Amino acid sequence: SAAKGMKEIKDSFTSLAEALQSSHALQASTMVGRTVLVPGNVATLPEEGKLEGSVDLKNGALELVVSITDQAGQLLKKIPLGRQPPGTIDFSWDGEIDRGTNSPDAATQQAVPGKYKIRAEVIVDGKPEPVDTLVRDKVESVSLGKGIKSITLNLSNSGSVTLPKVKEVM
Repeated sequence: SAAKGMKEIKDSFTSLAEALQSSHALQASTMVGRTVLVPGNVATLPEEGKLEGSVDLKNGALELVVSITDQAGQLLKKIPLGRQPPGTIDFSWDGEIDRGTNSPDAATQQAVPGKYKIRAEVIVDGKPEPVDTLVRDKVESVSLGKGIKSITLNLSNSGSVTLPKVKEVM
């Protein structure tokens, strides 16, 4: 009777695990078409609108700077965000390229829609130190495996990420 009782408990836990997996799968499937905030350094400047992202500051910063570069690594814009407390700090870029006052083609130009690299740095003791960036991306589909850690979101720009890496759902 003890062995039978242990088997019933095991079967109950298996049923519970399957129900939780189904619940997580259903929850993940509702994310298709939504925007999520995930770790990354490539974001898209849309046709109309702004490239948006965040910086994940573990500690506060006396000076935070976000740089936008093209795929070749050419600096297009530096966004000074100044002093910031610890936490998630949002930023956006409207595509304006700062060419400076000495540029022969005037002070500003507009970037074409597409993918751009982002980099964030804090200045510590006069030296720049990189910090983690987060990007907003659209969920195109969901891939299911066994367990919550194997639920994968397939994103428009950032490839695939597991569900636990999602920092925020918009």
